[in-house]
Amino acid sequence: MNSGEIHFHPGLMISSSVSFAKFCDIAPQMMREYVSSVSIDGTQCQTLYPVKYILPFHSSYINDFIKINSEFRAYNLKKMPSNYSLLVMPDKTFSNLVKSLNSSMEINFLQYKYHLGQCRAYHVMVARKVEKLILSSLHCLRCDDIPGAAATARSAIENAARFCVFANKAGQYLTEFPTSKRILAKTIVGLDKEFEKLHQEHLYASNSFVGDVDDETKETITGIRHINALHDLDKAIKKQAGMKEHLKKNYAVLCDLTHPNVSSNFSEAAQVLRFGSEEDFGEYDVVNFTNEGELSHQQVIYISHIITALSFSAGTMHLSSELLVRPFERVSSKLGFGNTYKSFSGLMDT
Repeated sequence: MNSGEIHFHPGLMISSSVSFAKFCDIAPQMMREYVSSVSIDGTQCQTLYPVKYILPFHSSYINDFIKINSEFRAYNLKKMPSNYSLLVMPDKTFSNLVKSLNSSMEINFLQYKYHLGQCRAYHVMVARKVEKLILSSLHCLRCDDIPGAAATARSAIENAARFCVFANKAGQYLTEFPTSKRILAKTIVGLDKEFEKLHQEHLYASNSFVGDVDDETKETITGIRHINALHDLDKAIKKQAGMKEHLKKNYAVLCDLTHPNVSSNFSEAAQVLRFGSEEDFGEYDVVNFTNEGELSHQQVIYISHIITALSFSAGTMHLSSELLVRPFERVSSKLGFGNTYKSFSGLMDT
């Protein structure tokens, strides 16, 4: 894996003028000031978001941001192959290949190699993509581009949540795969149809993927539709003690910053000044904007959400990977396909 231009160390810049270390130092106090700006009756005063959208700064997703991301990248470097190929094989081709084999064990090994290869290829694709999305988001922050950072962070969290759902199910299937060569030599093991469906839905999920032509209708077969990202996120965060609701709000803020609405329009709001009084014509606010890299209270909220999303994405990818990799390596090792995930030798070239 390429190391990228951004390295996860305390000197990491969160804006063009503020380091991650400085952000962690000044952000809690700025948020206390922000909260105090909300009036007693709960109406908004100099804010775009109510207090419920402020993330807890004691959260490990913020404090351990560098550690979580560094461990994710180190894991990728250790487990992911530097080169890999995905074998796309139509059912007819696979069937013809099976017919050319001479024994039950050869057929079983073919099925295992193919489906294990599909699983691993999907994992490698997503692991590489999420790592690059994180780097892209950090690059945007360093350039004071909060909407860009939020868009890539949102993409990272969606991909990580989707992979989490896959890894939980695929890992469970792999723990149940028979690996006795004596059994595999006597009978053809039919891989669970749900397992086949699982890696097909995740590997080829798309709104526009162009596949084969249906033999009966003569229409082009498009890819499997992706389910709602919130469904994946709900499953991925269900065990997040104390952070589940915060992560839901986190995703909502990222969507706000990505969509054409007031939140993204005000992402560079630097200062809100209140003028006037009831004795005059009434109060009004003057919002000043800047691109100089100094952080406003509003930007601190946005950045804390972006950092949380990046940490969640990296941590989820790392932990979910183990749910898949450990049973995968057990199966691969027992069947002689390779003792480690990185050295797996199936139908994929690695």
